[in-house]
Amino acid sequence: MKTFKSTLLAVFAGCISFVTLADSQWYAKPDGADDAACTDPATAGSISAAMAKAAAADGASVITLADGDYDIAALTPVKENNSSAFFVVKKDLTLVSEGGDPANCRLIGGGEENRSRFLLIPSAASIALTGITVTNFWDSAEDKNYLGGGAIFANGTSVALTISGCVFADNHTRRPQWTSGISGGAINGGALDVTDTAFIGNMAITGSDETGSGGAFCSGASWADRSLVMTNFQGSFSDISTLAHELGHAWHNRCMKGLPFMMTDAPMPLAETASIFNETMLVNKLIELAFFLF
Repeated sequence: MKTFKSTLLAVFAGCISFVTLADSQWYAKPDGADDAACTDPATAGSISAAMAKAAAADGASVITLADGDYDIAALTPVKENNSSAFFVVKKDLTLVSEGGDPANCRLIGGGEENRSRFLLIPSAASIALTGITVTNFWDSAEDKNYLGGGAIFANGTSVALTISGCVFADNHTRRPQWTSGISGGAINGGALDVTDTAFIGNMAITGSDETGSGGAFCSGASWADRSLVMTNFQGSFSDISTLAHELGHAWHNRCMKGLPFMMTDAPMPLAETASIFNETMLVNKLIELAFFLF
């Protein structure tokens, strides 16, 4: 009997190890009420109500957003560690649009007049956004600790941030003078996984120049499946040439994928070959167009 009991307990314990709690499901709509239940589309509440339900729930939550424009600027920002956001998220959370098209589901901030970022994630969590437009958010000029990230600030790589099928447009971070950590017109921080997402007109601004400074850089690695180019693009020829140059570095990174690490530290002439090649192709194309037009 003793052996039977031990075996039964072992089997029972083994079964428990496979039991996981399902994510809590909540629903929001642009004109939803703050006191709504948010438990299904028929009882969908405001985004504030759904976020409050998610914060109070055990474990992870999924909030499905009905299509429409969400006036986030009308909400009151909250403070976390002397920094401001409309929502502070400390649990695993997924925000997904009902229709899946970011053009039809927009979260709209208050611009420079009502400055506060959309999300602040101060500690370890898994956050995902799918099929949403996030636009017109500015981080607060009064932030003391979490700097940068006009729309989203994630505090370190312990925050897994997955962005899929979204649009980030016209979000800004700005300081009157250069400050360490000022970066990310749209997003700053986090272990980012970005797919099928457009970043349009986001800007990190420092100093008195309202339009930001020029220049760009390419961030990538031989073992990664993508490179990221950051640029303050304003449409000048110099900006176009700079972008072509950085895309050359991105192509170089792509060509090195799969090589042993010790073979990826290219000398300067080789590291710049693809970039200068891109610039040369751009100039040749412009000369060709000039002859065609004139």
